[in-house]
Amino acid sequence: MGASPDGSLEKASTVPEACEGEKRSFIFQMNKIYTFVQEELAKSKEKITDVKSDIVIFVPSVSKYENKDVVLGTFMLPDKLYWHDATGCVGRLRDLTHLNDPASATKLPACLTLSNLYPGLYDFLVTDCGVPEAPSFCAYLSILCHLSYVALPSKVAHEVFRVFLKWADDLKSGLFSCDEINDLKYFLLKSKNTVLPTIQDTWVSLNPTFGTVCWTDDDERMEQFKDLNDVHILQFGELTTNEREMLCGKVSIFMQNIGIPALVEVISCEAISYGIADNNYEASLINWILPYAQRYLYKMHPELYLHLKELEFAKTINLQVFVVEKLYYKNSIKGRDSSNAKRFECNCLLEGNIFYITPNTDSHELFLELSRLFFHGLPNLHIANFLHIITTKVELGHTEEQIEPFIVGSYKEIL
Repeated sequence: MGASPDGSLEKASTVPEACEGEKRSFIFQMNKIYTFVQEELAKSKEKITDVKSDIVIFVPSVSKYENKDVVLGTFMLPDKLYWHDATGCVGRLRDLTHLNDPASATKLPACLTLSNLYPGLYDFLVTDCGVPEAPSFCAYLSILCHLSYVALPSKVAHEVFRVFLKWADDLKSGLFSCDEINDLKYFLLKSKNTVLPTIQDTWVSLNPTFGTVCWTDDDERMEQFKDLNDVHILQFGELTTNEREMLCGKVSIFMQNIGIPALVEVISCEAISYGIADNNYEASLINWILPYAQRYLYKMHPELYLHLKELEFAKTINLQVFVVEKLYYKNSIKGRDSSNAKRFECNCLLEGNIFYITPNTDSHELFLELSRLFFHGLPNLHIANFLHIITTKVELGHTEEQIEPFIVGSYKEIL
């Protein structure tokens, strides 16, 4: 194929024999052809419909190439491609297919997204030719199924997280409909749709035959429960600090909507305490610091703030503080006998709306445990640091009026 000066729009936009088998071409040559077609369309808008039905797009079957290399590839219809994929799943699936099943991989392109291949042709490919902007909800379900078929969870867990993050963003912005939420719940309840990666490096679904499926960002508790046969804790690979924040924020809200609870919701944490001491100082400190915690959530986690406003905030009003001489705890799955569960010593523990504190608990440790009240039972270091800095300033003699400018201007700096 070549984009000759006297070539017609029809000849340039159709390759009658190309849809069967593989072809060889230059990427720069295909760019010239598609640019020519785009320019011709600008002169005759009435032919756009014909182009949508006739156009085929060249996609290389190799992942590494230069624009002037002759590369093996496939001509594909626009509706079989995507402009981009923010999750990275499409490219990852291509790579794994080539790695694990070379025989079938040679029949498939190495890349099904076009933004890097033809970066200057967005309007032509998406608007004129009808290439989807990104995978649809149903397409992502299919992609997750394929990923779980070609790879172990530990290899692609982060890609699953990226899909969940996209859906969480779509849910927040209203792009994820109630029907899609219900469709996803129904999809995950089928035993064959094992697309959820676990720390046991197995794939599971939400079908009851798999037992309890939950998530956590608490490494300590994850270690305690990872070996139970009918408790599956999701793993999402190596997450950055920012991704961990999003997991505990909007992604956790999304998972709650589709029926995946946090580990803290399916375990029972039993406090074992000895001795009672005066609690006036600790109770006053917590009552004084809670409004600052709510301001932090409003500023840094608005979606979580709204979710908690009528739920967990009510608990803070009735929070009971007990100072005890010795404190232990033991965890067990709800509904199971905990008599043989191992107990662990600790300095402070939040159990429901009861906060146990020992006299040797420092304020930072106290605030870290208190943060579990807001983040689905998980500790949040950032809010603990924020509250600790405010407390330290007051202890150094700063008045609340002096602290206020620091709070207003330093949220991002603190984080």
